Amino acid sequence: MTTRDAKVGHPSTTSQLVRGPDPNAPYRRRNLREVRLVVRALANDLYSKPWKGKSGLTDRSAYIALLRLAWAHGELIPASGVWVSVSMRQWAELAGVRLPTINKTKARLTHEHALIRRDGRGHGPRNGAFVLLCGPERIETLIQNVSNKDQNIEEDLECFISRVALRWGSGKLGKTKEALLDGVRRLGFPTEKELAVLLDREGGVHHLRKHLEELVGLVILERRGGRYQFSELGAFCLNFERASNGELDTAERVRADHALQRERFVNAWEKGEVRSRSAAPSPSVEVDETAVREPS
Repeated sequence: MTTRDAKVGHPSTTSQLVRGPDPNAPYRRRNLREVRLVVRALANDLYSKPWKGKSGLTDRSAYIALLRLAWAHGELIPASGVWVSVSMRQWAELAGVRLPTINKTKARLTHEHALIRRDGRGHGPRNGAFVLLCGPERIETLIQNVSNKDQNIEEDLECFISRVALRWGSGKLGKTKEALLDGVRRLGFPTEKELAVLLDREGGVHHLRKHLEELVGLVILERRGGRYQFSELGAFCLNFERASNGELDTAERVRADHALQRERFVNAWEKGEVRSRSAAPSPSVEVDETAVREPS
């Protein structure tokens, strides 16, 4: 038996393989370091993809939410990408959107962007799962190229992925500002044009300038000689603005509504009144997957 055969036959205790539901990739590997190598590479890809229009920025934010979840809880499928378990309600909360919106976003990320795929639907109280797609050759290369000097993967994540999902809506900050804050964090001290290039909005510098000026006015960013950076009070001012414009209240209300829906569903499922998340409830049990409405 060759050395390579031995590795396949006897996986290490730090990378145990477990059976997964995907028939094309029947094993998932629980190795957080390998998962984070792949997630970091996928996060880098965010800036090489066009995210056109309002729906594109929403799709981007929802994909980032899955990346952040996978960073903490993902498992590696060497043949196809990173597996992560999440309910649609939880995903909507993490992305800062309504449940009907996340359902539409899921379809676009799956079919138009080809970034994710389903890996089993939820059953009863158990969540479904998604795979963040990454080719097997790329995964193998990422893992083989890692060196002992590469110790700052966790710190690198914040350079690529936003820390907070902002909401669309009247008076709210919105996904355009979310993307701009990501860009400033990634580039460090960029100009308007550099941000426009990074975000594939080269024809919309004037539009981005309007949002940047609003962020400066809120003391979230500061401008120096045509370049932008976070102000010393940036994190505080961002949180203060989200509290003032109702974003935090909306997020808390959505979480509470989702928690109530989950509790009602689990109770009904345990009583046998529904068979699964996708099954129609009995007339005595109302479980509306699109019941949460975000106020304008």
